[in-house]
Amino acid sequence: MAFKHFLLGFFAKTVASLDDTATKIPVMAAVAKRRVEKVAFAVGSFLALIVTLLVAGSLASFIAGFTYARYVLGIIIVLLAFAMRYNVLMVREKKFSRRELLRFRAKHRVKFIQLAGIGFLVTLITLIDDTFAYLPLLADVWSARWYAIGGIILSALIQLYLLVYFAETLQKFRYAKEVSFYGLLIFAALVFAGVV
Repeated sequence: MAFKHFLLGFFAKTVASLDDTATKIPVMAAVAKRRVEKVAFAVGSFLALIVTLLVAGSLASFIAGFTYARYVLGIIIVLLAFAMRYNVLMVREKKFSRRELLRFRAKHRVKFIQLAGIGFLVTLITLIDDTFAYLPLLADVWSARWYAIGGIILSALIQLYLLVYFAETLQKFRYAKEVSFYGLLIFAALVFAGVV
């Protein structure tokens, strides 16, 4: 049971955040040139994930009491998959255009905390939709919840590592949206089936 929840947390985070990684790469490329600057951006991103998990955990405790919560969450995840597939959520990317971030860099002497702040804001905005993917995992019993969180955090750390060290290579991957779409549909099916 523990390993199952760990894997489900890892899977949910991985498929829900593939499109977000594609969003973060150009933003990070615009503001972070050196390795230490990319690490600062990644630290901010990780802090945003912690905030998102706290919010999702609070909502999950509330939702867990409803009789048909599993079906409602499954439907929300399916809607989320289609929203990602058909760019309904693309509005958030326009708020952080490359030109605006280059202007920010030119006007200010960018420091570690500023870059962490940018990483935090960009990631927090892109993680709002992912919160719904975490809800079924965090609505489970208390012990299982921690294993799911462990899987989510491990997936996030791997993604941040890839973002810092292999951003240029990741930018060439064209099918992030499709993988996210089908992955979320599989995850929704697991929720409907009661596996999650």
